[in-house]
Parts: sequence; C-alpha cells; structure tokens
Amino acid sequence: SVGGVIFALVVAWTFLSTPLYQSTAVLRIMDDRSASGLAQQLGDIPGAELLGFDRDELESEIGVLHSWRLTEAVVDSLALTVEVRKPSGVRSEIVEVLAIGDPEWEGKLAFRREGETGYSVRVKEPKNPARTLNSIQIGEIIEIKGYQLRLSPELLEAPPARIRVNVRLRYQAVDELRDDLDIQRQEIGSRLVEVSHTISDREMAARIVNTLVAEYTVYKTQTEQAEARYRVRELSEEVATYADRLVLAEEELRRYQEQNRVVALE
Repeated sequence: SVGGVIFALVVAWTFLSTPLYQSTAVLRIMDDRSASGLAQQLGDIPGAELLGFDRDELESEIGVLHSWRLTEAVVDSLALTVEVRKPSGVRSEIVEVLAIGDPEWEGKLAFRREGETGYSVRVKEPKNPARTLNSIQIGEIIEIKGYQLRLSPELLEAPPARIRVNVRLRYQAVDELRDDLDIQRQEIGSRLVEVSHTISDREMAARIVNTLVAEYTVYKTQTEQAEARYRVRELSEEVATYADRLVLAEEELRRYQEQNRVVALE
C-alpha cells in the first residue's frame, strides 16, 4: 500500500508540476598575454592552474558575469520585474511588456475573464487595499505606474479563466536573477566558463543567458578599448616628455660646443 501511494504521488507530481527549462552558454576566457612577472611565468607552467596559479583572472571574470552591473542590464533589457505567475509558460504568449515603469513600485495584478475576450483587472499593492481598474479586452494596453502591459493576442485561441501577474521591485528581480544564475568553470584546469539558467519560461531562459553573454561581451570590449586609449595617452605623454628632454639636451650640447669652441666637421 505504501509503495502504491508513493508511486501514485510521483506520477501525479510528474504530470502536474510545472516543467523547467535550462539554457546554457559556454565562454572561453582568453589569457591576458600582456601580463608579466613571476605570476605570468608560473601561470605558463603546465598544470600550474591545478596548483592555483593563474586562477585569479578567471575568477575575476566569473565575478564580472555575476556582477550587479551585468545582471541589472539583463533585468532592464528583458523587463524581468514583470513575472507571470499563472498560467505558467512563455510570458510573451500571455503578457507583452511594452514599457517599464517605476522601479520602486510593486504590485500584483489579477485578471479574471469576463465574456469571450474581456478581463476584469484587480490590483493589490503592499500596505494598500486592493482596487479595481477598468476592464480590458485581449490586445488592449493597461497602464499602471509607468508600466504598459498588453494581454497577448495569442490568448484569443484559448483564453484562460484567470491570469496573475506580479510586478517586483527592481532590486528584487536583480537579486533573484543573481541567485538563479549558475556560473562556474566547466572543469578544473579549463578556461571555459559555463553560464546556465533554469526557469519555467523556455523562451526567457534562452534570452536571459544570451543577453548576459552579449552584455559581458560589450563590457569587455568597452573595457579593453578604454584601457587601450589610456595606454595610448600614457605613451603619447611619454613621447612628448622625451621630445622635450631631447630638445633641452641638444640645446645644452650646442651651448657646450660654443663655449669650448668645438668644431664638428660634418
């Protein structure tokens, strides 16, 4: 009996639980060959990474991928402050986010179907009583606190009875994304970093990983360009300094030759 009950529960959970989708990207972090000194020499020794040498650079890049700067960019780019709680599935097939509003506002929107394609809208904000907004039709835009949301026209095929949408604070969305991201070295001694994310929205799972990788690439490019410009500026200043010193040295040489009546045949 116990075995039968456990089997029935497992079967029920398998069919009723929300499916999860994982998206993964692999980055190869290149060596910074401009480094010099003992650390670089030790890092070039075969198997040095197994001993912990040349690991700081890779760990720093993993930290950049997990940083607030990149995760905030992903949250803003994909409007992750808006989360569809019910029904589960692809967010864009239920609610389309046309504009992001106040990052300091949070609330829960409950849509209840009225008629064939209409929905009543009820908003619940923390520490405030619930209020009812004007009813909308599928495809119409609802505006609240700067947010512009639209029920996707794809709902016309089979409109659900209820829709629940949560709008979170921006920092909460960033915190949750940073907690859910799995960023780690693929294997010991490798310079491959694996970025993966698991979520019930199969489309968003891929977009989050792709956007994070794109933001990281842009950040690295901008950083390298800024470092290159800084280095060029430093070298230009050094060249100007050496040019000034050369002029002074030539002037001193000329005065010395005149004072000592040195004759240069050439």
